Amino acid sequence: MTAPSLAAEVSQDLSAITNQAPSSIINFVKSACVIKSMPEVFTPKKKASSLSAAVVRKVVAKTEYMMTKDAGLLKQYYALRDKVFRNECGWNKKRWLENSFDKKGDIFVAVENGKVIGGLRLMNSIDNEYLSDENPGTKYTYRNLLKTLGLNDKLHYVEIDGFVVKKGYRDRNISSKVGKCALDYAKTKGCSYVIAIASLPTCRNDRVLLKSIGYQEVYIASSFQWTVLEEYNNSKDFPIVSVLDSLGSKKSLSE
Repeated sequence: MTAPSLAAEVSQDLSAITNQAPSSIINFVKSACVIKSMPEVFTPKKKASSLSAAVVRKVVAKTEYMMTKDAGLLKQYYALRDKVFRNECGWNKKRWLENSFDKKGDIFVAVENGKVIGGLRLMNSIDNEYLSDENPGTKYTYRNLLKTLGLNDKLHYVEIDGFVVKKGYRDRNISSKVGKCALDYAKTKGCSYVIAIASLPTCRNDRVLLKSIGYQEVYIASSFQWTVLEEYNNSKDFPIVSVLDSLGSKKSLSE
């Protein structure tokens, strides 16, 4: 999948072009705690002559969105996640490099000119009995969560975690496309739900992102506070669940 390139041609009478990037970036799960808008100003080239119009082009490198097993890209993703989590989110009680959950899941990345500029981890319930934010033997399991929300706890689901985007690339274009890439894959695996754990403000932002890529049935379990963990500075986090297909919809349970 490739991000669309942007090109602009203007007449010699124009002296500048201002291109305003989208105003918000939404981070799925705990990973994106810094949200900024990024304006960019581009100045046209000097006109060549009085008889020829100046041509202004803003060239944007193509961005690829993919699941990867490439060792080099994985190393870049883990380094980016570690940097964002520790330096920006303040989760510096541990390192956020490759771990056992990463090895059990799938890593999706956004790559520009061979450099990872964003990514996330996807785990699924088909290949794993419990996912990274579950706590077996307690109420903090995703099947119990689905049942509590009145959803079908017999269906399969995926968990998104570790969603990060590099500074300078934080717009909804990057986050939505890498998220869509991951969820398209989840549906091919036969998963009916995507689940993430995050603060309530982040959950609300996630809901906007999910709806922007076509998932309209989204639930935030604001009365179901998840386990408090020291590695996340004891933050108060809550589940967000989105329905990925018709099987997972509440409507299918009532029919």
